[in-house]
Amino acid sequence: MLCLNCLKNDLADTDVCGCGSKNLVKKKGRKYLYLGQVYSEKKWLALMAGPKGYKINPLYLEKLFLKNVRIHTLIRLFLPSLFFLLLSLGLIWFMLIEQAWLDLHPNSIVFARFIALFLFVMALINFKRIFFDKIKVLAILRNKRIIYQQINANRYQNVINGYKSREEL
Repeated sequence: MLCLNCLKNDLADTDVCGCGSKNLVKKKGRKYLYLGQVYSEKKWLALMAGPKGYKINPLYLEKLFLKNVRIHTLIRLFLPSLFFLLLSLGLIWFMLIEQAWLDLHPNSIVFARFIALFLFVMALINFKRIFFDKIKVLAILRNKRIIYQQINANRYQNVINGYKSREEL
């Protein structure tokens, strides 16, 4: 059990922490038990990223926010970009190196070149968004559904600074 107010860990199966808070979460494997509901790790990260009416330690919120952004940026932005790049390079390799396209219809060759170029451009656009525009992906729980938001570097820094300012209070 973990107290979300004072971050005291290793609590016995009690309803109240030593600090007087009833804001406790119990973790079993990849499941979180909080206020009588069980959340998967994905839903827990999304729940902690959204607006909350509970008193939760900003250090814990910042840690979960960073984990949420890191995981979902990798899965929702970086891996598709890498997949597009590898698929386009594979198509180009197939057309240029293997010479297998010699037996294909000319329309098929044009279509394959178009698809390779399209995937390559999509990969470049996504890599630009990741590395130059500093776009991050954040999962938020709204109405029991996970919503994925793309946030820019300014909003990301504002959220981090908000956690830091709450820590100082």
